[in-house]
Amino acid sequence: MDMNKAQLIEAVTEKLGGRQQAADAVDAVLDAMVRAVAAGDRVSVRGVGSFERADRPVR
Repeated sequence: MDMNKAQLIEAVTEKLGGRQQAADAVDAVLDAMVRAVAAGDRVSVRGVGSFERADRPVR
């Protein structure tokens, strides 16, 4: 099953009880992950996946 950001926010809303709180939490996690990957770090979330920057040649 694919899950987009809006669906993730809705799933987190059920746990936190407020849509704005859920949106802020999802944004904070994604922002931290993007910043870490952009800095060259590898981000691993067990059961979810690993994310790392990959430089690819221009086509």
